[in-house]
Amino acid sequence: MARKKQKTEKVVVLRFTVEGDGTFPFDMLRYDCCHPVHETEARYLLTEAPHRRRVTLEHRGNGIAPTERRWESFSWKVVRIGDEPTKWEHSP
Repeated sequence: MARKKQKTEKVVVLRFTVEGDGTFPFDMLRYDCCHPVHETEARYLLTEAPHRRRVTLEHRGNGIAPTERRWESFSWKVVRIGDEPTKWEHSP
């Protein structure tokens, strides 16, 4: 009996950086299927900070870019995708 070849799917790792202040939109981790890259940043998200902060997140999957407009709806911006800055990277 012939064996079927198992189909392997390529997993793409995409890192991106978001910036904002106030409460971190935790639902975005689920929505964009991502998680903080660094443990220290993960703990940092639990506190409300009066100042702007940046967090690097990682998505493992199909390589679909983060949903920038949805981040903006929470007053957070995607400032970098991979090694490429977005339009917000150098904005005040």
